[in-house]
Amino acid sequence: MLVSNDVKSISSFDSIVDLDVYIEKKDSCCLLYLGNSAEYILLLNLLKEHIHKKFDNISFKVACKTNIIEKLKYQEIDFIKDVNSINLKDFGFIYEIKFDLQKTTHPLEDLVEEINYKFKIKQQNTIKFAKIFPQGSFPIKSLTEPQIKIIENIIKKNGIEITKNDELIDWAIGTQNIDTYLHASKGLKTTMVNVDLGKNLIKRLYENVEFLNI
Repeated sequence: MLVSNDVKSISSFDSIVDLDVYIEKKDSCCLLYLGNSAEYILLLNLLKEHIHKKFDNISFKVACKTNIIEKLKYQEIDFIKDVNSINLKDFGFIYEIKFDLQKTTHPLEDLVEEINYKFKIKQQNTIKFAKIFPQGSFPIKSLTEPQIKIIENIIKKNGIEITKNDELIDWAIGTQNIDTYLHASKGLKTTMVNVDLGKNLIKRLYENVEFLNI
């Protein structure tokens, strides 16, 4: 459920809450993420319409660190905010998205389960070009050079050319990162490598994603 132990009511901030303030803020929720995995914020932004549709009585904002907004090249839009530019006391609820070493589920999995949405697959007649995206952010490890070589050989054995031009990509292959998630969200052929944490999340969102362990 969206409402979990990670959700703190406004009363968490002040022992006495003015009733008028509570009424004004009770239906607002901040999805707070203070980690460095930019793909979490990318997914939330891609799913924002479905979040609003599912929880149509709640006003949502996503708050994250400055470096993620810069990495995603977002202007500060209405849905995504720099955590330094907002006051958390303005929200009725705070839902903190965080990686928990004690859990085997992805931090976004419960939310995605409630939304119950899959990205559509785009029909691709031919696959001519592939690009490797090796970078990972904790807890996802970046691919090593030997692993990249293995992937390059797999691509070449399929008669596909490796490209560095993002506009030519038919097939994205790499770790869980903003590039592979964005490519998969467009409905294009995507292979995610060495997926442990997040496999259930990916299966819920995509039918076009394949998995490769090396």
